[in-house]
Amino acid sequence: MSGSKTRRRVHILLISLIIWSALCFSASAHILLYVAVVALSTGVVILDYLLGYRNKRQNIFSYVLWVLIFNMVLFCYGFDSPYGGYSIPYHITTVLAVLMVYCLMAAHRDELFQFLFWVSCLSTVIITVYLLLGEREMLMNKFAYIMMGTSWYRLGNALHINPNTITLYYWILCIPVVYALFTKEYKLNKLVLLTVLLIQVTVVLLTGSKKGILLVFIVFLAIPFVSDKASTRAKSFLVSGMVVAVLVYLTFTNQFFFNLIGHRIVDLFNHYGISVHTIYKNDLTGTSTDLRDRLIAIAMDMFWQKPFLGWGWNAVEARGGLHLYAHNNYAELLACMGLFGFIVYYSYYAVLVMKLLLKKGTFNTRFNFVLLLCVLFIDMTSINMYGGIVTYFILAVISLNMERNDSVNDQLPARVK
Repeated sequence: MSGSKTRRRVHILLISLIIWSALCFSASAHILLYVAVVALSTGVVILDYLLGYRNKRQNIFSYVLWVLIFNMVLFCYGFDSPYGGYSIPYHITTVLAVLMVYCLMAAHRDELFQFLFWVSCLSTVIITVYLLLGEREMLMNKFAYIMMGTSWYRLGNALHINPNTITLYYWILCIPVVYALFTKEYKLNKLVLLTVLLIQVTVVLLTGSKKGILLVFIVFLAIPFVSDKASTRAKSFLVSGMVVAVLVYLTFTNQFFFNLIGHRIVDLFNHYGISVHTIYKNDLTGTSTDLRDRLIAIAMDMFWQKPFLGWGWNAVEARGGLHLYAHNNYAELLACMGLFGFIVYYSYYAVLVMKLLLKKGTFNTRFNFVLLLCVLFIDMTSINMYGGIVTYFILAVISLNMERNDSVNDQLPARVK
């Protein structure tokens, strides 16, 4: 049972605050706010347990066990590493945040995506208002130049928040919105759904993140493939195709959008030998893709030198020569923690794949596969095992979604109205 409405609202608020503080404060001078939110959430989870709010059918053992085992291994590597880059209080806070989000979501497993939809709405409002307030001075001073495309800008610069991190958090927030938009499991106002989704996609665009935009479209375009209904597949392809066409047109025919994201896409294609010519140019030379490839090559070279246990935590940044981490979860794990750490971390991914293969082919099962593929893609572009909750959050959603009873799963063909 999900408990009372008040308890449900408290849980929605707490997860929203964890997401907000993890994004905005976990790597800033205001980290104590993040610690306070996690501590409050831990207290609420403990109080729920003492008051007897426990679902006897919840099978949380495998996820929690994996989180604890891997992070104990990571603790040993970080504590013993001569290369720095590790903080015990920060690591403990992040692990607690991951576990508390999971426990709070698990209390509402049978209505998981409806619960997460309201988490998404509240988190989107809180974070968007915070970002706009924090960036207002830069936006007010440079807005006209930004819109004309004569000044470069990515959302998060003024607050010193990595734009790529912002886009990942907004991506996880758009998942329950897209799910609700294309299923008939819950009766939610379509205007609210579209408004929230528009805000989320707009923020992702303003970050100028290639992977963020791609992830949004992966989830959106995946609906036709996971849907059971041909009519919904056709509608989804039509809507998605129109959105993609408009964005592509704007990206390469408008100076603002070209400066924001277009030149990064052009650099990506040119890096891999695909010649792309546009009517716009800017002074932003070089490509992040080239740097990422070099970092991955360095990390893999270090892995082959010490393949079993690795070099130690933060070794790529300390010994790689470029003073940067690998920007790739696979390469970073292999270089720093060897095959041992790699197998411990990705063992749960393998467990999820095997469980999904044994499930019958419902909408939820196929949707879970899409989310898992997205996590594997995210791991190609960022470090996620330490310091963030994004991939842990998605894996928790997949785990809980698989545990929902079959009677709920069977009611999830896409809406055909």
